[in-house]
Amino acid sequence: MCYRSVLCTLICALLPLGAADIQSAINNAAPGSTVLIPEGVYDDLKLSISVSGRADAPITIQASVPGGAVFSGVSSIEIKGSYIILEGLYFTNGGLAAKRSPLTVRGSYCRVTSCAVADYNSGSAGKWITLTAGSVSNRVDHCYFRNKKTEDPTMQIEVAADTPNYHRIDHNYFAHRPPLGKNGGETIRIGFSSQATFNSHTVVGENLFEECDGEIEVISSKSCENVYLHNTFRNCDGALTFRHGERCAAYGNFFIADGKKSSHGIRIINAGHLVMNNYFESIRDGAICFTAGQPDAPATGYGAVRDVFVAYNTFVNCRGGVFMLHDGLGDNGRTILPSAVVAYNRIDAETAAVIGTNESIRFTGNVISGNAAVSSIRDGITQTVQKLQRSDAIMRPEIAFPGGEPVWTSSMHAGIDGLDLQCAYDIDGQKRDGHRDIGCDQISADPILHRPLTAKDDVGPPWMKR
Repeated sequence: MCYRSVLCTLICALLPLGAADIQSAINNAAPGSTVLIPEGVYDDLKLSISVSGRADAPITIQASVPGGAVFSGVSSIEIKGSYIILEGLYFTNGGLAAKRSPLTVRGSYCRVTSCAVADYNSGSAGKWITLTAGSVSNRVDHCYFRNKKTEDPTMQIEVAADTPNYHRIDHNYFAHRPPLGKNGGETIRIGFSSQATFNSHTVVGENLFEECDGEIEVISSKSCENVYLHNTFRNCDGALTFRHGERCAAYGNFFIADGKKSSHGIRIINAGHLVMNNYFESIRDGAICFTAGQPDAPATGYGAVRDVFVAYNTFVNCRGGVFMLHDGLGDNGRTILPSAVVAYNRIDAETAAVIGTNESIRFTGNVISGNAAVSSIRDGITQTVQKLQRSDAIMRPEIAFPGGEPVWTSSMHAGIDGLDLQCAYDIDGQKRDGHRDIGCDQISADPILHRPLTAKDDVGPPWMKR
């Protein structure tokens, strides 16, 4: 470590700093150095980070006591440089004007980790964290976002026309967003309507969304080739929504709603999406909603659903219907029936499982049990008397129902390398040896690698748990 790096760390660790001192220490930080922000409440502190580290020597800016550097009022941090790590900061009891964020990342190869934004609602309070268009390969992990009451998404990822993001959003806790009462209450939005044709390649994985009730779109995916992987959605009045864009994937997620009013699973709009290996329980208003499309849909409209593949999912007691085959048909010129393949899904239902009639959605190899079985029998859905049993947090089969090979076409892909497109592993992360059981769960004695996430054990800043 160079002399300037050591001096920067010592200044921040030993002196009670004002805004000018902290900004000066940041401005003088060298690659590999650490800037420590002392414990205390910083009111109306605005920091701009324009310096850059290196891949092998990032610059770290962190609270000397994790969670102890509290930013309030109209405080904000803007990261303009690259290879920056921001760690352990807490924003609360404040808020900014519209179109501004307390955390903004404009640089690339940066990491925001173990930070929190809670009750930051004064003023008109726009987005709480923004990753701007053109920034690439940033990570937001183990952070906490709670009780956003104002308009605009909690997290906004912007997408550039010719620069995929390749961001990673993981192990965060998005908690308790009350109903906004209008559009604009998303928890995460990736892209805008005007960016619908741009490839983002963002992975949102292993996050917990709990009581995110801002609006119908808990996540609004408005760009192409994003993956939503191993997340848990618990008691949310809303859905993971493929709103604009194509070739996105939802894989290995848990949607558990306990019958909460207006709870949804996944809303599908536009083409080329994959919904595979997910678990849905007690969804109230539609687990899978195939949305009717508009001819020549405008940028803000509803593109036609085609080349969509929904396979190896499990649905338990989803009373509002498991499959809605033409959601919104007839509204606002939405006349195009969705087209999709629905294969090897396991359904346990007490009320109608399939809502609507649509021969453009082809069912194959699905099984159903429960009181709704007889009314839901059709080509591609067969009845079984063997119901699921609860074991290790979810409902599981006791008898295997071998499925077939995925029904695949070249246009059905997610565009993300490494995604298990053939369902060679189940939702637990267990290998499907010999055959693939119908539904998301393979009967196996192998260790379980993925479970529904909890705030206590799996997500959010470690300092909050302490």
